[in-house]
Amino acid sequence: MDNKTIAAVFEEMGNILEIDGANFFRVNAYRKAARTVENLSQDLRKLVKSGHKHEIDEIPGIGNTLRDKIIELVETGKCAAHEAMKKDFPPGLLEMLKLRGLGPKKIRLFNLELGINTLAELKKAAEDGLIRELPKMGEKSENEILKAMAEYSMFSTDRSLINTARSEA
Repeated sequence: MDNKTIAAVFEEMGNILEIDGANFFRVNAYRKAARTVENLSQDLRKLVKSGHKHEIDEIPGIGNTLRDKIIELVETGKCAAHEAMKKDFPPGLLEMLKLRGLGPKKIRLFNLELGINTLAELKKAAEDGLIRELPKMGEKSENEILKAMAEYSMFSTDRSLINTARSEA
């Protein structure tokens, strides 16, 4: 597992924690780790596989817990904590993060106030005028959500960049 993929796992863990309403510092630790790992010049796979795991401790913002998760990701391709988080978490909430203009705080609001767990439920709520009733939301917010959903459905495909496809082939 490369640095970019490890960073994506940490970012997703941070998003899940934020949508769940976890402690800000815990959320921030995962986000900071994601940025650090993604921008790291060293390949974490090489550090782990060459037996230099102790060097991970020297990376700023990476403590024992995150170090252990990095090692687990490199060695197994999975992280038990990440899998456990995803198991009890509606996948539609993570998919909403792909919509332009929506972040974890808004998604949490939609989930808590309206019980929205999927893109279809979000679309229906926006079309029915339910979003505008929420704090700091209005008709413009509903229209922007509907536009973002139209863009997402138009441009989201299962296509890959050619260089990514070639490297995985």
